[in-house]
Amino acid sequence: MTPAETPTQAKPLRHVRIGEIRVASSGILKITLGSCVAIALINKRAGICGLAHCFIPIAPEGCQSTDARYTDRAALNLLRRVGPDPTPRSHLRAFLAGGNKMRGNEPNSRMQVGKLNIDIARASLKELRIRFTELELGGTEGTSAILNCDTCTFTCGKINRQSIDRNEAEKETPWN
Repeated sequence: MTPAETPTQAKPLRHVRIGEIRVASSGILKITLGSCVAIALINKRAGICGLAHCFIPIAPEGCQSTDARYTDRAALNLLRRVGPDPTPRSHLRAFLAGGNKMRGNEPNSRMQVGKLNIDIARASLKELRIRFTELELGGTEGTSAILNCDTCTFTCGKINRQSIDRNEAEKETPWN
């Protein structure tokens, strides 16, 4: 078999589920969000990327969570896994996405989880002195995002509820 005939290998695709932090040096990390917030962190110096799927804004007092369940703890937990280099952290780049308002126009503050997740994620990254870019924050539609660890790029877009064919979406959803 010649090099031209060698089948191309698909990049490993790992879905980041609610409350998880995934870290990789290659492949693709994918996330689908509603009111949850994604915090992506890229450490170009170490060649490591990480993605956190945060869904509860504030951890209960005394909680020692090391995952991404709590938005107020997720950035620090992610930083510890991606490479806890001392400050300055100019080699680190973070991205935020999600935090959507999935319950329409309800004024109830309990339904404002997405906005609270966004505000807390911003504050956490500022406190850690990590530069970040906001992509597709808020709104009333879901968000899908991909962190390509091979190219150190983060891309995302809104999910239009009207355009999803449930049967097709289920076929394409990675459950690994």
